[in-house]
Amino acid sequence: MIKFLLVATLLLLAGCATQKYTFNPGDATAYLSAHRDRPSYIANALSEGKLAQGMNDAEVQICWGKPDSIMTQYQPNQRITTWSYVEPRLIASSFRWNYWGYEITKQAVFVNGVLSEWRVIQTME
Repeated sequence: MIKFLLVATLLLLAGCATQKYTFNPGDATAYLSAHRDRPSYIANALSEGKLAQGMNDAEVQICWGKPDSIMTQYQPNQRITTWSYVEPRLIASSFRWNYWGYEITKQAVFVNGVLSEWRVIQTME
């Protein structure tokens, strides 16, 4: 019984350790009210919480939240910025120790401040 409670507690804590971002349609509506000049394809994607090429960093943040890490590379006439979103995962657990790992779950790539591509990385469960 004690082992069962210990395992249940660890699973509960592992679930609480991740704070996933939840898209808020109200934030998108407020943003689009203040930025009526955005192209319709971006406005449509933003209102659904989806990314679209040509979005700026504020729009990506409305859809996916703040990134966990940002990496910037400079090439001739280009600044390439990659936003990565990570999720902690409980890899192994013993009586005294928990071993955590971090997995990149999605990335957004900006070229000169404009979203050019994004990827959702399949994670193993």
